[in-house]
Amino acid sequence: MILITLQIIFTLQFLNFFLVASLALSWSTGVILMGVMSFKLIQWYKAKRNILVLLYAAASLMFWMR
Repeated sequence: MILITLQIIFTLQFLNFFLVASLALSWSTGVILMGVMSFKLIQWYKAKRNILVLLYAAASLMFWMR
């Protein structure tokens, strides 16, 4: 985003490539982090076997699917 902002300031235009690359980086980071957190939540549920952890996992899944 900094590169796009500087490009707009200095050239009064921007390349779509940088915008698409920024968006792809943002989405891929989010997907990877969500995958890691889901894996950790499953491990936590297996260790604790608590209904609240299961409900938290279900709520997270519903939030992610929206």
